[in-house]
Amino acid sequence: MNSTYHEAKNAQQIFSFDEVNRAIQSLAEEINFLAQGEEYLVISLLNGATIFSGLILPHLTFPLKMDYIHLSRYQNNQHGGEIKIVAEPKEALRDCRVLLLDDICDEGRTLEFANNYCMQAGAKSVLNAVLARKVLNDPHKFAVQNKLIDSLKISFALEVPDVFVFGMGMDVGGYLRNMPGIFQFNRD
Repeated sequence: MNSTYHEAKNAQQIFSFDEVNRAIQSLAEEINFLAQGEEYLVISLLNGATIFSGLILPHLTFPLKMDYIHLSRYQNNQHGGEIKIVAEPKEALRDCRVLLLDDICDEGRTLEFANNYCMQAGAKSVLNAVLARKVLNDPHKFAVQNKLIDSLKISFALEVPDVFVFGMGMDVGGYLRNMPGIFQFNRD
């Protein structure tokens, strides 16, 4: 068995599965209001937003089609690098209203990249929804993140502390995405 699973047994739960679900339902209400009944192309950012997408979609009440974009900046480590497109959406984005779904907003570079990609492809508008916003400790990074959240009008379900988190789609080296809740490793 992978050692990551042994380490996860000692992890601290930040949000339970039920708490995450309630927050997602609340976020869906906000998105439904913003969408105003218009048709949207919902694009999930893989792999992280897979679980989030599956949980929020049943609560969205407007006409939608589903697609994905696979971006990568981590290459199985936790330090972000250059963003690369692994797979592009199959649907044409020109003149579409797009809803981007992502798992977490750290500094927001991946979501910003996806947003710019959609606009350059001719999207009419882009809404951005994130499962968790990481509340950054560094005041400068926090200010930059807030500016990005405001400029992209990012809606988020939960706020997590500035620690490495996993579960509900967020991973540790490709593992633990399936953890039922959001966790952090205990600091011993």
